[in-house]
Formats: sequence, structure tokens, C-alpha cells
Amino acid sequence: MTASAPGPLDGIRILEFAGIGPLPHCAMLLADMGAEVVTIERPGGRIQPPNVALDRGRHRLTLDLSVAGDVVVARDAAARA
Repeated sequence: MTASAPGPLDGIRILEFAGIGPLPHCAMLLADMGAEVVTIERPGGRIQPPNVALDRGRHRLTLDLSVAGDVVVARDAAARA
């Protein structure tokens, strides 16, 4: 298997807060175009069940945004996105 050429969004980092609706599909498309997608999920489970097709190309962080330390991590991730 050969490596694919970089997409038009190569070098762009997207921060996704896990949700429902069109958001997972949009993040998948952005990852397909070369963006690095970082998904922040709530602790204790995902909003939607795992989906291999939609989840491709993402890194995941589990953060509790009611905890001060996790808020710092989320802000740092946002600053780098």
C-alpha cells in the first residue's frame, strides 16, 4: 500500500466537541481532506455508538469540562487548533 498525497487541509488541526447530528460526518470529511481532527468526548461514554467509517482519521480526548484541569487541557487544544 502506498501513502496517499497530502490533502488540501494538510497541516490544519480541527477541534471537535463530540456531538450528534451532522458534526461527526463533517469531521470525517475534514479528516479525509487531510486535517488533523481531535475529538473531545465526555467521560463515561460516547454520545453515539462507535462507527468505524465516521470515526476514521480522528484522535480522541476524554475530558470532563467541569474539572478545572480538563478545562486547561481543552483551552490548550483550542489554542493549537
